[in-house]
Amino acid sequence: MTKQQLIAKATEKNFKIEFSKDRFGNEIIGVNKNNNCYHWFQVIGEYLLFNHTYSMNTGKSNKGTLHGLRILNSLN
Repeated sequence: MTKQQLIAKATEKNFKIEFSKDRFGNEIIGVNKNNNCYHWFQVIGEYLLFNHTYSMNTGKSNKGTLHGLRILNSLN
């Protein structure tokens, strides 16, 4: 998925989108599908890599590969 595709899909589904930078200065995009979690993607050129999901309820992060695939599939 490209950066533009993620923004278009999230906008189409009325998800909140956040733009930020990680501690190394790389661009990351967060998508909030509900009020409790942000799913963060690292921008590599025009493409995205799933980075982690952050729960605002528990303060925990989930970085699993299968979890990231489920998140990407849920955006399609």
